[in-house]
Amino acid sequence: MEKKLAWIKIAQNGAIGEARTRSFLMDRFWILERSIDIHGADFIIQRRLTNRNILDRNAPKLGVVQAKFIETSSTSHYIHCEYVIDKQGLPRDEFFLIVHTGSEENPLMYFLTSTEIDDNCEKVIHNGNEKFYMPGKMIKTDKFKVTSRRETLDKIETQLIKADFAKNREFLNWNLFSSEVSHDDMLPEFNIPIDNYWGEVPEGFYVTKKNAAKALTEIENVCFILKSIALETDPIKAAEYLDDFRYYCKGGLNWHISLPDNIYDEEFINIIQKHKEIVRKLKDHKMLDEYITSQKIIENDFAEFLCDKLPFDNKLTHNALIKFNKSSMKIESIDNKLIKKSSKHDDCSDRTCVHQNKLEYYWRPLGIIYGTKRFDKVSDQLTINCKHVSAECMRHILNKCLDTDY
Repeated sequence: MEKKLAWIKIAQNGAIGEARTRSFLMDRFWILERSIDIHGADFIIQRRLTNRNILDRNAPKLGVVQAKFIETSSTSHYIHCEYVIDKQGLPRDEFFLIVHTGSEENPLMYFLTSTEIDDNCEKVIHNGNEKFYMPGKMIKTDKFKVTSRRETLDKIETQLIKADFAKNREFLNWNLFSSEVSHDDMLPEFNIPIDNYWGEVPEGFYVTKKNAAKALTEIENVCFILKSIALETDPIKAAEYLDDFRYYCKGGLNWHISLPDNIYDEEFINIIQKHKEIVRKLKDHKMLDEYITSQKIIENDFAEFLCDKLPFDNKLTHNALIKFNKSSMKIESIDNKLIKKSSKHDDCSDRTCVHQNKLEYYWRPLGIIYGTKRFDKVSDQLTINCKHVSAECMRHILNKCLDTDY
């Protein structure tokens, strides 16, 4: 069987977990389509009650099922605490986790309620948010293994029946219409560090999605009001909804919905198209994995060398001589030095020199700050800087290996 490339495994595993979960839930529940999918492989489910709808005074309660896939016991996952527990720290009746593993010949499924997650998992800070840490070794135990699909579906249905309606809608309102988006919700190939003049692709995509989500919230507020008016039987209540509608949509002589004007960025679109073109070329030459590996080698080597030299003068220049294999893009050696360089050689044209299979790179590690983030430790700033300059180094190496001019 053909060996799968490392960079597509995350996307593929996510798709498998989502597909298996959807198939399992459809045996018992309706799966509601979300207007925007902002938190990954989540399913909003409803019991099959044909005599009620979501706008009824006694509306059916909804549940959230998060799908995960793990290849081995060493794989870990993190779950947002807001999913699992409410503001009082009590487990939510309407949240469930399903974890899949195994091949198509031997698929296995594990199921956890919010109470089981709260009882068995440790809270940690991950990417700036409080989350439950779920090691694969803990998940893949007989305690959580699904041995009866019917009993597991019964358990979900029972939880939804007993869920408090007010708390359920408060939770689902946050989950369905939240304007918070994640940096992680992006195809893996666009996370590959490829140097460009504009800025970081993940950050640009995050800002675009956040603006779009904000616009969507405005539209959905109006949509909800219009649905409420259409289904209302009390004219007085409908008039109250009409006041809300006028508040959101009346501006001067014209009716409109106010939306952000910074969603579309033509420069960013050009950058991501160029990014995709470079990734395609690397794939065509079967060099994508080596590109990722080489970039990481340079990043780690620079960071280790510079952090070991701290503290040092911020006017010192880092001189790196990188030898690489032109046929494979593999890094053969890196020679690092901290030197004093005259100001007349500090211009950008002198920053790199490439000849044959060698790249000589100059930069002032403490004289450059990438982005607007402030760091408490100089070593943290250096680590981030090294990530950026390693991508720049790889652009020159890529041009030499593929005979291109990016």
